[in-house]
Amino acid sequence: MYSRGEQAKHYASMDTNDALQEDGSHLLAPWQNSVRWRGPHRTNDDLMATFPDLIRNRDNNDWAYHANKEFSYAEKLPEVSQPILVLNPNDDLYPFTLRVAPYLKGGRVIDLPDWGMGFLDYHTVEAAQMIRTFLDGAETG
Repeated sequence: MYSRGEQAKHYASMDTNDALQEDGSHLLAPWQNSVRWRGPHRTNDDLMATFPDLIRNRDNNDWAYHANKEFSYAEKLPEVSQPILVLNPNDDLYPFTLRVAPYLKGGRVIDLPDWGMGFLDYHTVEAAQMIRTFLDGAETG
């Protein structure tokens, strides 16, 4: 959940579709972002295994962010009557996601500061348990 100013700044920072360079220097920014936001257990080898997927569709890899450029969670979430579970790993959206809790009806945010991007590869069972417990209607912890 961004303020309008934060939203504009975040999307402007993502417009980095630099021209392809013969020396491969255009690959540095996506690699550095992968390193910056990876979870604590994710190694360079792990990043390298998924890096080709990240750069393969470089013109579309930020589509999910741009899809909600004009979307207002503050306006739309109160209209949702179903409970929503939000897992909040320590990634580029971490501080903004914390703000969603007051807008959830019967939902909840689970703050996961020790997890990062790729958390499902390392915390699969724990995440599944959180989701199962939530879906079963019990309190998650």
